[in-house]
Amino acid sequence: MPEEIPGLLERLSEVPDPRDPRGVRHALVVVLALTACAVLAGATSLLAVGEWIADAPPYLLEHLGVRPDPLCPKRCLPAETTVRRLLGRIDGDALDQSVGRWLADRRGSTEGRLRGLAVDGKSLRGAARATGRKIHLLAACEHTTGLVLAQLDVGEKTNEITCFRPLLTAVADLAGVVVTSDAMHSQREHADNSDEPTSPSPSPTPPSSPSTPGPGGGPSSPAPKPTPPAPSTPPATPPPTTPPTSTPTPTETVDHLTNMGAGKLTATAGDTFAQKIAVRTDDKADKAVAKVRVRFTIVGDTDATFTGGESVATLVTNILGMATAPALVAGEKTGDFTVRVTVVGRVLAGLDYTASVTARQADALARTADTALTCVPGGEFADQVEVKATYKGAVAGKVAATATLVKSADDATENDKGPYFKDADGKPVRTLGALTTDADGLLKLPKLYADDTTGTFLLRVTTTGGATLTVELTVAAAPATTTPTAS
Repeated sequence: MPEEIPGLLERLSEVPDPRDPRGVRHALVVVLALTACAVLAGATSLLAVGEWIADAPPYLLEHLGVRPDPLCPKRCLPAETTVRRLLGRIDGDALDQSVGRWLADRRGSTEGRLRGLAVDGKSLRGAARATGRKIHLLAACEHTTGLVLAQLDVGEKTNEITCFRPLLTAVADLAGVVVTSDAMHSQREHADNSDEPTSPSPSPTPPSSPSTPGPGGGPSSPAPKPTPPAPSTPPATPPPTTPPTSTPTPTETVDHLTNMGAGKLTATAGDTFAQKIAVRTDDKADKAVAKVRVRFTIVGDTDATFTGGESVATLVTNILGMATAPALVAGEKTGDFTVRVTVVGRVLAGLDYTASVTARQADALARTADTALTCVPGGEFADQVEVKATYKGAVAGKVAATATLVKSADDATENDKGPYFKDADGKPVRTLGALTTDADGLLKLPKLYADDTTGTFLLRVTTTGGATLTVELTVAAAPATTTPTAS
């Protein structure tokens, strides 16, 4: 968060810059801070880091100290190639130590409690040296917070045992710390982690010997009189001990939830919502709280779900105190519903987000054939009307449509004569509702019939979204045939 950026910049400034100071455009601390923010935001590759830096919000760039370009209003940002080259040249151990110190600065007070530090080594997945050997790291991880306070690269010609003490040396404060490790590190040198000499224990004073008799059997000196025992005093009552106060868990410190910029949530039926819901857990001082479980719940009469088909998603806030819900997928039901965000294990006011699902739309209709539609009075049209719906040039499937035989181009009232459809009972109907295009955007209307009225009639097809198509229908008597006369 912005209030934590100065501490991060201060620690990253401890990493030495391997470049010649002449011609440097981007300060090393700025490049490292931008990379760290990109990784915390979810970037998993250098290409993703470069893309995140290019789209970073202006207020964050200002806090990180990115300088504006003097020739244009934009700020001067490092390219992905610059980040790649610079990360390949810096001292990795120095960067590890600076990040570990920053994490140590952020951990809460452990006064009155023992601190636990776990030392273990792991090989990095997906990373290898030029020789093909995997990169192996030895790390010191704090028990209660899970923070990695230090880590060292175990070289090819050494092992974890020789790196154990140098690793602990990199930890800022080991006073009152219990270090745990596996059996490999059960070494005498590892157990003695202090260079202070031990003071010799005092020698016991031998008791004075009793007086011996002198020559002739007489005592050389009178025996001392026994000293009477001092009166015993009752032991003083120890002062009452104050029980140690337990450190609250991250969940117990949360005071409220903060919306992280989600705006209006709208999607067409069957589509994925473009925006994701993101929240931050804050304490009373508006500082972010990490490692808090946050629950996102879809509420209301809807068939919308999160990606994966679930209506509930529970996530843990990251180091920035943020949790982002999975993408919302709209169902077929239109209307509004609510996504409610709450803190698991805490009774707090939640955040409600209203999401809207709109019906599928079409903005254009066209016939799939250009054959003239004609019929004789009392007959049926030979060809059925078929149309194709599109939206912004793409196929518009599952779009609601209506077909009506209208009185004229300017009068959309249903006609009371001329061509008609038939319902299930065979009765004439001149309006069809509840029509839907198929997955390919096609809609084929039922057969049309003609009564005894001749002339030109209009069939109008409309869809959700405002697409309209008017089709001409002609009812005319069949041309008379002449019978040749015998001469």
